[in-house]
Amino acid sequence: MDRAVAGKGGAPLNQIAKDFGIFKSCLANWMKRADVEDGNGPGVTEKQSTELREAEKRVQLSEHACGGERGPTPPHQSTTSRSYDDG
Repeated sequence: MDRAVAGKGGAPLNQIAKDFGIFKSCLANWMKRADVEDGNGPGVTEKQSTELREAEKRVQLSEHACGGERGPTPPHQSTTSRSYDDG
């Protein structure tokens, strides 16, 4: 499909979606995704997403190798204990 036709008013999105047998919202999502990949719209490209995922894996491996594997932050625990005596 030629995005220039769909994006520049050449043919209504409804008609293009009908021709492809898809919903108009699906076509609009594809076009937004293509704009992001082309650098013409806000968002994270597939390449950036892959790089971030790989960097996160490297950080996890590095933390694990250093013995500093992070888990969820534990809830606040009091360091003082109270004992209640009846007598």
